[in-house]
Amino acid sequence: MKKILQLLHRKIDGKSIRLIFTALFFLTVSLFTALIISLYSEYTKAQITAFLQEKNTQQLRRMSFSIEEDVDDTIELANTAYYQIIKSADLQALLTEQTLSDFCQLHENKILYAAIYDIDGALLWQNAENYDTESVDSAAWFQAAETEIDTVAFDVPHYIQTAAGFQKAMTVSRYVELRDGGKSRSGILRFDVCMDNMEAELNIYPASQTDYFYLMDNEEHLICYPFEKRLESGVRTEWTLHAPKNQVVLQDKKEWLLQQQTIGYTGWKLISAASLTEELQNNTQLRTGIAVIVLLMAVVSVILDFLIQRLMIAPVLRLSETMKRFGHGELQVRAKAESCGEIRGLSDGFNDMAEKTNQLMERVRKEEREKQITERKLLQSQINPHFLYNTLDSIIWMIQSKKYEGAGKMVSMLAKFFRISLSQGKDIITLKKELELLPTSWLTRQRR
Repeated sequence: MKKILQLLHRKIDGKSIRLIFTALFFLTVSLFTALIISLYSEYTKAQITAFLQEKNTQQLRRMSFSIEEDVDDTIELANTAYYQIIKSADLQALLTEQTLSDFCQLHENKILYAAIYDIDGALLWQNAENYDTESVDSAAWFQAAETEIDTVAFDVPHYIQTAAGFQKAMTVSRYVELRDGGKSRSGILRFDVCMDNMEAELNIYPASQTDYFYLMDNEEHLICYPFEKRLESGVRTEWTLHAPKNQVVLQDKKEWLLQQQTIGYTGWKLISAASLTEELQNNTQLRTGIAVIVLLMAVVSVILDFLIQRLMIAPVLRLSETMKRFGHGELQVRAKAESCGEIRGLSDGFNDMAEKTNQLMERVRKEEREKQITERKLLQSQINPHFLYNTLDSIIWMIQSKKYEGAGKMVSMLAKFFRISLSQGKDIITLKKELELLPTSWLTRQRR
């Protein structure tokens, strides 16, 4: 910390207070603006997250309700075929009569293929020739129906060849009891149902790379997926399959909101994946809010900078200029008392200092003058007796030489000299008076 302060001190040493204060002010405003934007972004993010979560929840509920209806219709088809047709008819009659075929024909938009197998996997009946000749006893749907006797089992989707071309279907199976010549015989009923209706429900809301829905089973096998072709080609992988649900998840430096809704009876999971980062970037309210904050802070910064420059920096600069003038010899200049208390205190302090400096200098000048006067008087006190002694000696000499007229004249000039020198108690005499003393001095020198 000490090194930082020393570095800052070296950086600002000698710089203008206007520049330093402006830089620090705008740095502070910038940091404060960044803080406000951060807080606003967090608040907006929470609002958008809550809105997105509520919106996706409503969409999940609607789609799950439609999918459950489709599942219930499929279960009802299987149960109707079993209880009303298969269970009430003898196996031989069932195989020869068209009752089950008519039932499949009646629901041809839903049932793409139907078949009955015995418990060992042998095909007993089907509504399409040469459709499935492979062994089915090891198939998951067959084993599920064999194990769960009273339920309808749903397998993973697959594609089958129909008269209309390849269609996506799902195998639905259930355990059935067959009447064969008065004996009971176990079997498996199979329906391959069309998935167009189920996929149509998921396509109600258009899918994008950052906002989509998909359906998976309990083993995380995809049932309905909007990017199925890209997934099969290896161009895309679905990372959300194993990610935690009903929370915000970070993936590739982007935040995703993952939600799931469980489908009744099957236990399937309807998943919603929405990029929260993309939603925030595309949110007009957030961008507008940030722009307003930046604009508002810019206006406030300009106003505050103007007020601070006017009320604080300008008085300091004027005080600095006044001090410079005082330092250059303009001892009568004074600072104008203005601005806030501290700056006013500086101005008052400078004025007091200037006043005391003037008083001190005046006292020094006065003492210097008094010193000069004292020295002059001291010198005069030393000169006057010597001058008087020489003059009196000259007068005595003239009297002894019987030069009475010259002696009288010298006495008269000596009196005049002392009269002018005393100058009525004044320390300074005029040049005219000083010139009147010249004859006296000359006379004294002549006599000597």
